[in-house]
Amino acid sequence: MNYGSQLSARQDTMCTLSRVRPRFTTPGQTHMRVALASNVPRAIQSVRVRIRPFNPSETVAVVDLSLRAWAPVHISIREALGPAINDALQPDWRAKQQRDAEDVLSAPGSNVWVADANATVAGFVAVRIHDDRRIGEIDMLAVDPFHQGAGIGTALTRFALDWIKASDISVAMVGTGADPGHAPARRTYEKAGMKLVPMARYFMKL
Repeated sequence: MNYGSQLSARQDTMCTLSRVRPRFTTPGQTHMRVALASNVPRAIQSVRVRIRPFNPSETVAVVDLSLRAWAPVHISIREALGPAINDALQPDWRAKQQRDAEDVLSAPGSNVWVADANATVAGFVAVRIHDDRRIGEIDMLAVDPFHQGAGIGTALTRFALDWIKASDISVAMVGTGADPGHAPARRTYEKAGMKLVPMARYFMKL
């Protein structure tokens, strides 16, 4: 059985998060130890995390954690765009974020996994393969604020990249913002070895 078959058959990962560097073992089962920031709550400084397939019955829990995770990000986006443009694009960011998350979770081409931390859904990642099968894209990734800083975002990112590679896709992609609110996301993707490609997007309120 090759790596891709193992991931397809098992599709979960066990991680132990503590204060040292990552350590990987056999495909399909990863024990990860991640350096934690000093401000991480003691309750999560040593937590066992299981990455497993998303169950549609968990939609409300996943959407709720995504809203908590993106609250500070949307404040940053509003500051970057300015109130006039931001409010014209998304007068109610929570309603838009909820729709976006629900769409990703239910899309036929989405492959979604959740991170269980001590039997609590602490984060999720959604991945899709482009129709031309040249790129695998991380469409959405979020970690509940209570569990942020514990390495769960990194574990989800690496799991997604491994799954894309096991699907015989040679290029992975993820999009995120350049504003201060997205700085943790950028650090996570760069830590995983992803390369930033400079792009520009301009807006004007008419």
